[in-house]
Amino acid sequence: MATVATSFNYGYGRTYYWATVNAVTSSGNTEVVAAVTGKRIKVVSYELSSNDDVQIKFQSATNDIHGSTLWSSTLNWGTRTDFTSEGGYVVVRMQTNEAEALNINLSGAAATGVNVSVLYYSE
Repeated sequence: MATVATSFNYGYGRTYYWATVNAVTSSGNTEVVAAVTGKRIKVVSYELSSNDDVQIKFQSATNDIHGSTLWSSTLNWGTRTDFTSEGGYVVVRMQTNEAEALNINLSGAAATGVNVSVLYYSE
């Protein structure tokens, strides 16, 4: 599971959290951010890196997240999205279902780094 280390506020009236998983190495699901009762986890930025050929996707528990991409990595591959705002609102890249963990899913065993900025949100 990730270490949710730092909280920060970009001045949009919400507190955001930075979660880091140093290396996911096994295939299947690995928890990135633990589920929170009554809340969705909204991803506002992320960074992925891998040192091998593997397919990578984010999931809400074991459910594919609408808006998430299936990435096919190659040797020394990486991708990222930055924190963005439009019209005073933070752009949400993807979100979990209510009370479900944010997971990363790998198609095979490969050392994969994951960093995410998240917002816990109750509706």
